[in-house]
Formats: sequence, structure tokens, C-alpha cells
Amino acid sequence: MRPLTIALLGTLMLAGSACADPEASLLVTGHTPLEGSLEDDGTITSCEVPDTIGDTTLVQSLFINLAQHDNVPFSLGLLMENQLADSSQYAPIGEDSNDRIDQNHIEIQGYELTFDSDDDGFNTLGSDGEVRYEATGIVPTDGVLWAEVVLFFPNEIDAWRNAFEIAAGGQSNAIVPTFAEVQVVGRTTGGEKVTSNRLTMPLQVCDGCARSSTPICVAVE
Repeated sequence: MRPLTIALLGTLMLAGSACADPEASLLVTGHTPLEGSLEDDGTITSCEVPDTIGDTTLVQSLFINLAQHDNVPFSLGLLMENQLADSSQYAPIGEDSNDRIDQNHIEIQGYELTFDSDDDGFNTLGSDGEVRYEATGIVPTDGVLWAEVVLFFPNEIDAWRNAFEIAAGGQSNAIVPTFAEVQVVGRTTGGEKVTSNRLTMPLQVCDGCARSSTPICVAVE
């Protein structure tokens, strides 16, 4: 079993968010793919983190064709925004200002996916449908971090295939719907525990159907 460590790619200073609980200190969006260029041969290259959340393509549901991932992983792209204020300056009586270390940067510690408890297939993943992906990364105050969460590598696909086969009930070319709740957990640099809003992510899974998996990079004009 691999260590549950994933790469966090890029830190951006952006504004806004989506799909969020206004009380959360950390807001997380739906699947946010990288943006690239469409080449003449149909391939997408130069995949980069979006530089503005206003023009970002948010995908509210995921499609996973397991047959396409025997050699490549399947990834979810999450865009997170720190809602906490910069705490590095304060103004006690008699002082104009006084610098100190900002305690409200958020250090990401992991991503938690909880699959539909009524689903007889995908609730077999992880621990009774609860899967945690350990991670590191910093979301600065008033800033945004994009993270690639690898849901499974090719050598881990058997667990997903087993879950799909249970949920499909032996039907060939079935497309099985389910959903997972996504939540990001971490701590501020000041030591306070932080959890994001709970994002409900609809999923559809097949194994060899004619539809392609949701990409981690899309072409933009």
C-alpha cells in the first residue's frame, strides 16, 4: 500500500470561492481542472493552474471510466481559499502598529472522502467508505491553493473495480451513480484546528463504457 501522500501543486493569490459554507475558515470548490492549450493532434498541453477564480471551470460532478486508468491515475483538482484575516499586525494603545508573525496561514494535513453510506459498493472503500489522503501544503491568509488529489494509482485500481462490481450487480457496461462528501482538514500556523466546508461530489463510475473520465486538464480558448 502506498503512503497516502499527495502533491499539492501551486499557491495562488486569488479572490472568491464556490460551493461553500460562509462560516468555514477554509472554503473548497468542486473539481477545478488545470487549463491548457489544444494542439492540432487533439492533445492538450501546457496545463497550468488557473490564474483567476472568476474564469475557472468548476466541475460539480466526476465521471470515472476505470478502464482508462490501468496505466494512469485518476485525480481530483481542488481549489481552496483561506477566509481568515492576516493577524500579523495589531495596534495596542499608544502604538501605531506592531509587527508579529501571521498566525492564520492554514497548513493542510489531509483530505477526507466519505462515500454514500447507503451505497453497497463504494462504501467498501477505505474504512467503511471513509478514505483519507494525507497531504501537506500552505494556504496563506487571503490566498488560494490548488491541489491535485490522486484518488487512486493504477496499482490501487482493484479496490475501485471491486466496489464497482458490487454496485453494478454484475451488469456489463453499467454506469453506477454514487456520491462522496469531500472535506479538507488542517491547522493554522497558530495551532488552531481547521476544517473546510463539506462539499458533496456526485460521481458516476463505469469500467469500459464509451464515455471518458473527467480530465485533470482542459483546453481553454
